[in-house]
Amino acid sequence: MLPKRNRIRSGKEIKGIHKTKQFHYTSPLLYIIANNSDQDGKKVAIVCRKELGNAVKRNRIKRKIKAAYLNIRHKIAENVKMVVVPRKEMSVGEAEKEIMKLEEKINEANN
Repeated sequence: MLPKRNRIRSGKEIKGIHKTKQFHYTSPLLYIIANNSDQDGKKVAIVCRKELGNAVKRNRIKRKIKAAYLNIRHKIAENVKMVVVPRKEMSVGEAEKEIMKLEEKINEANN
C-alpha cells in the first residue's frame, strides 16, 4: 500500500499539478503529468476515468500502477509530484516502463 505521505489526496492539488505541469508523457497506455515541488518527498495520484470499465476493473488498474510505482520509486527523483491517468488496462511491467520514461525526461531537464 502506498503510504499517506506519498499520496496526493485532494482534487485541488491534482488540478494545481495539471495547471502548472512542468513535465508530461503521453502513450497509448498512460498519460502522466508531473512537476517539481517545494515540499520534501515524492507524491503520486492515480486517476481512472469511468470509460475504463466498472469499479472492479478501475481498481485493478490502479493496483497495478501502484505496484509498478512501488517497485521503481527509489529511481524517481525527490520532490516530484506525479498524476497518472491510465488509458487502458496494462501489466505491472508495462506501467513501470512508462513511468520510467517520464522519469528520464525529468532527469534530463534537471541536469
